[in-house]
Amino acid sequence: MVESNKIKHQQWKILALMFLAYGGTMLCRNTIGALSPAMSEDPDIMLTTSQLGEILAWGAVGSIVGKLFSGIIADLIGGRRALFACLFTVALSTMAFSLPSSVFFFSLIHFIMRVSQTIGWPSVGLLINQWFPKQHHGKAWGIVSTSSRIHTAVSAVLLGVLVAAFSWRSSFLIAGSFYLVASFLFLYLIKSSPTKVGLKDLSERAAHTNLSETLKSILKWLIILKKDLCFVYLTLMMMMLIVLYDFIGYAPLYLNQATGLSAAEAAKASAFFPLGALVSVVIFGFLYDHLEFNKLRLLLICCLSLSTLFIGLLWSISSFGLSPNSTQILSFVLIFMFGFTFAPAWYLPVNVYITGLGGYHIGFTLTLVDVFGYISSAIFNVVAGRLAESSWDYYLLFVMAFSVLATTFLFMFFREMKKKQ
Repeated sequence: MVESNKIKHQQWKILALMFLAYGGTMLCRNTIGALSPAMSEDPDIMLTTSQLGEILAWGAVGSIVGKLFSGIIADLIGGRRALFACLFTVALSTMAFSLPSSVFFFSLIHFIMRVSQTIGWPSVGLLINQWFPKQHHGKAWGIVSTSSRIHTAVSAVLLGVLVAAFSWRSSFLIAGSFYLVASFLFLYLIKSSPTKVGLKDLSERAAHTNLSETLKSILKWLIILKKDLCFVYLTLMMMMLIVLYDFIGYAPLYLNQATGLSAAEAAKASAFFPLGALVSVVIFGFLYDHLEFNKLRLLLICCLSLSTLFIGLLWSISSFGLSPNSTQILSFVLIFMFGFTFAPAWYLPVNVYITGLGGYHIGFTLTLVDVFGYISSAIFNVVAGRLAESSWDYYLLFVMAFSVLATTFLFMFFREMKKKQ
């Protein structure tokens, strides 16, 4: 039996393997962006900004398409095999970027890569549910959630070193080949069940072994979710939070146009968001499992409320009359604190709650929330772009409204959780 008050050595090993495997998919995903400058300088390719935008756009479409069925696939084949399929296909797609190609080919490969990459998150959820009791879901998700942040930062450095020593085609090939081999290693090291190493398998055995039965079961599951107010409020919260996440994409442009920071300084400021998120998720992942319910509820609601404050301070930064150097430092601090206060609500409640639900459709449920989030993001960016073009004041007021709504839905989620206790 697994002792619920202590994580076993074998569980730490699985957690480390998930961290590295999912991080590998993120590193491969970032190759096209990191190597695009070298591609633009290649006389055989001469990749333009508009062409890069087209390639990235097809990647976004791939993410949306992938979210529609990746959770179902993960539920059907299991977390271990789903994570292998994810990393293997993403690595193979990365290698394909090295082939002689056109913008159409790059777009197609990026579409396939992003579709495949969406399988990673639900597969992690299934493995956490299988290997860890509910008492450890918070710290498990907290640690795995840092993987994307760390590997995104590592990819920029690693790929920069590779492209300096080799061509951009070789860089794609080296990165992809490494993770292609690693995918088989992860498949071997991650056991099919905790019982293989003397631990208890905490997941429910899948009752549906074919696609037809799985789809029928999902329809019944959707009816259950519809009546689960905790899930409804979490989904609404995530639809609001993805708008706050998208805000970071606009932050450099805002700082450049509204505060007078140079383009380089504004770009550096946005890098402090993932740093703040990384620190926060590690801390709150452990707190999530150890704090009593009322203290946890108060802490997370206060954190998300502070996100609104930090957006408001960014909105007002140009009125403080600071020197350019002081403005730059303050923007770094505010964006770091925004990431720190935003990340716990973004990464933990929804993942921990859905994983704790158990059942046969954890993967599907995790991706269902993402689908609604992407819909919200698409609508927001159409409206937000026009608002920012007319007035940054209107845009930031719009973002703050979403932050307030997200905090309200988080409060309502915890209220429903209290009723269940």
